[in-house]
Amino acid sequence: MTPVRSAALVSGLVVLLGACGDAESTYVEEQSSGLFMRLPADWTVFQVEDGEPGGDPRVDLGFGPWSVLIDGAERPNRAHGEDENPDEPVGTVQVVPLAMFQTPPPIAHASLRGFFTVDGSDPLEGTGIEDLEYEEIDRGDHWGNRISGTMRQGGDTVRVSQLAFFDEDGKRVHLVRILCSLECFEEHEAEIDAALDSFTLEG
Repeated sequence: MTPVRSAALVSGLVVLLGACGDAESTYVEEQSSGLFMRLPADWTVFQVEDGEPGGDPRVDLGFGPWSVLIDGAERPNRAHGEDENPDEPVGTVQVVPLAMFQTPPPIAHASLRGFFTVDGSDPLEGTGIEDLEYEEIDRGDHWGNRISGTMRQGGDTVRVSQLAFFDEDGKRVHLVRILCSLECFEEHEAEIDAALDSFTLEG
């Protein structure tokens, strides 16, 4: 139940620096699905995929997943997205049409929780994840859950926070995932929480 991935470089990302007079934020937006998120100004966003998750797969040749890499490192690099144990915040923001999955996941909280683990298992069912925090969220036009947990990854321990939402029509899944080492997460927890709190889907 892993989101569709692609190595294609793209140009459709909207990232506004210092927009609306706020010089202390970077904004990330995917217009066709209404995704909006605010990051610290010194974080960097790398384009990854530029599909049209809000398009019609029957007529839109650009229909497909959209994703970006977010990097809170002082010296950002695309390669940080491949680091299983980053010592500075790293994450992804994705919008994936359910039509892109070989087997679309059921429209249920358990399906969204499955994106948190490598094997798609439910982290609430006991998978060795420690200090687990879980919240179900319903904002009307999108609903889902928020999970944070500490896990072994790549031979070390990392802290991961994830938002996962279905939109109102159940056509797309929206995923935000940020992780780094325990020391890093403690240092940047306020920034990570603020970024996750800023996530919205505008109709």
